[in-house]
Amino acid sequence: MAIKAAHIATLAGATLHGPSEASFTQFAFDSRRIHSAQPTCFIALATPHADGHHYIDSAIARGATTVICSDASHAANHPSTSFIVHPAPLEVLRAWAAQQREALSGEVVAITGSNGKTVVKEWLYELLGAPEHIHRTHASFNSELGVPLTLSALTDQHQSALVEVGIDEVGAMQRHEQLVRPTIGIFTTLGDAHGENFESDEQKFKEKFKLFQHCHSLVIGRKWLRWAQELGLKIPERTLVWGQGEELDPDAIKDWPFSGDYQKENALSALGGALLLGASMEDLQRRLSLLQPLEMRMQLRGAKDGGYLLEDTYSSDLSSLRWALEELASSAPTSRKWAVLSHLGSEEKTAEAKALAATYGLDRIWWVEKPEDVGELTASFAGLDLNKTTVLVKGRRAYKLEQFAATLQDQYHSTWAEVNLSAMRRNLQKFKAHLAPETKVMAMVKAASYGSGTLEVARWLQNLHVDYLGVAFAQEALSLRARGITMPILVLNVDPQQMPLLAAAGTEVELFASHQLDTWLSAKRTEVLKVHLKINTGMNRLGFAPEKVEELLKELATEPRVEVVGVFSHLAAADDPDKDEFTRKQLSTFEAVAKAVKAQYPGAVAHVLNTHGIHRFSKDAHEMVRLGIGLYGAGSYEGIAPLEEVISWKCTVSQVSDLKPGDSLGYGITFTAERPMKYATLPVGYADGLSRALSGGKGAVYIAGHRCAILGRVCMDMCMVDVSGLEVNPGDEVEILGPHQSASDLAKAAGTISYEVLTGIGPRVPRLYIKD
Repeated sequence: MAIKAAHIATLAGATLHGPSEASFTQFAFDSRRIHSAQPTCFIALATPHADGHHYIDSAIARGATTVICSDASHAANHPSTSFIVHPAPLEVLRAWAAQQREALSGEVVAITGSNGKTVVKEWLYELLGAPEHIHRTHASFNSELGVPLTLSALTDQHQSALVEVGIDEVGAMQRHEQLVRPTIGIFTTLGDAHGENFESDEQKFKEKFKLFQHCHSLVIGRKWLRWAQELGLKIPERTLVWGQGEELDPDAIKDWPFSGDYQKENALSALGGALLLGASMEDLQRRLSLLQPLEMRMQLRGAKDGGYLLEDTYSSDLSSLRWALEELASSAPTSRKWAVLSHLGSEEKTAEAKALAATYGLDRIWWVEKPEDVGELTASFAGLDLNKTTVLVKGRRAYKLEQFAATLQDQYHSTWAEVNLSAMRRNLQKFKAHLAPETKVMAMVKAASYGSGTLEVARWLQNLHVDYLGVAFAQEALSLRARGITMPILVLNVDPQQMPLLAAAGTEVELFASHQLDTWLSAKRTEVLKVHLKINTGMNRLGFAPEKVEELLKELATEPRVEVVGVFSHLAAADDPDKDEFTRKQLSTFEAVAKAVKAQYPGAVAHVLNTHGIHRFSKDAHEMVRLGIGLYGAGSYEGIAPLEEVISWKCTVSQVSDLKPGDSLGYGITFTAERPMKYATLPVGYADGLSRALSGGKGAVYIAGHRCAILGRVCMDMCMVDVSGLEVNPGDEVEILGPHQSASDLAKAAGTISYEVLTGIGPRVPRLYIKD
């Protein structure tokens, strides 16, 4: 559907500059996702820490035909582009979204809650048979921007919509409700997510419930309905309640495809929504057995031959296909891009899909016509080299392309780590909110990004426009440069022999002693070595003594081949209030040294604050801070909104067995059963990073939310856990790190720190990269 720039400008009361006949088919708020073959309107949004106006030129260069912004001055530089100018660019999008919502006559299902919104929405869509006439929120776009983006994509072909709605502050839900105007509501659950801007859980619950004030029907669990009644909240006339003994009783459902209570609760919410939309329980029971966890959606993982696999084998329609192709085009770690795609169910839709895919300039595309063709496809790929290639595998559920994708994976291992890049972005934003807008951030990606994976995380941080990366060794920096990372990199531990390579690669190095420069200065060179002076302010690990800096600066003043671009130090105990006097002395010493360095090198960037320093001593931020463990979500920090752990670590049960009283288990016979027991053997051991110190019941894992203590000694490749009294089967998912057990929890059990837990997850454990 073509949207005319002149029409949307008039609709929003905005001013149009440039060609009045311009049109576009989609909106974009990220210039990197714009593709020249898709006429796009770029929305330049300003936030406290980023301004989309800085990327207008890039958006137009990528093919944007229209720009919505608040600054008319950009129009003069691009006379052939239409500019819609409004003091609040988001209001232009909301105006269009309101018009599209007004034109929709069918039901609008709005889903809110702290957790489970995306799962419920996708499962509801699957339970309805994935009909093309139902529009739904893409991924988890449920914010102040995501909700109007969802509604803006409504067309006259849509008969109803499934809309996710999330809030993170008081007042936001009222705006959403006025825009979405839902007719059916679904409440999932109330949890800790986004609680920092609410005075209490009660206030957050009341705010979320405002979404349903004009709904005629509601799906909700008995626990939450009872609370709403106690608070005197307005409840829709038709309320479908799920729970034991309720209208929607989990015990009345035959053949659940999963056993976890959390999954069942989400499925009950989806079933309730489908029933209110007119589906029959007979059809729903049949489709329920086909539901799969959403982990099957949009994951980036290693593939054979050193390539990458971008997998989304849960469903496929034109909208989700476009997003997958954009993800491949904008985020693939390689220059060569392939796609394996299924037909979309009809010749007409498949033709549209082929036309869409052709515009992305991929190197190769395979179209799978029938599910039975997957075997031949698998055989043909067996002889292909995936080195320097990213393969998108996306298809409708019936094609079971996940089985094909499994043959492309790097190495099968039934323990894996999931790295949530979206959670990393949110953690970054929470720390930046604690800093002045002009303060730069160096993201530490040493030690394989604290276990998350160096290249993939570095690419993500570069896309987020982080100012610097910090690495420990030259090899890390040179590898990143060789694989397309162009942003500034500081190398902390530098061998003098490596300085020429690092200078040639455009990286910056830590200078902690004069002898490091001997090799560099011994030969004639044209390059300039950019250094950050390391000052020893009391940690006594590395660095120049403060009293030696004046002499050092005199020496460097006569050496044009060395440029001081930074000065920094490291705080020894910023996390310990009992040692604040020591920390303040460090900060005072550094302040004086930094002032002296910048007197000679005015452009030098001073940085001393680490993660704990950011939240406890933010007034000493200088020009830049170094964000380490907090970026990955470990720990809690006063004044910083609650973080999300980026890494979750999982495995599956290999075998379930029984022990009789007197039976022993494992190496060394350190455990003997005193009663009849059931135990599970797991394919994870100390070679994967599960510390041997967790042996003998000190550590545990979680299965379906239940704590299962480790029995006997942790082995190199396996461990055994107590599952007595639980319904556990081979193949069931096991949580090592996740919602029930943080890195800090596991570290405490092992007698260590979260840093060691995260960096200790072994290299043979595959990392899956997800964006929620």
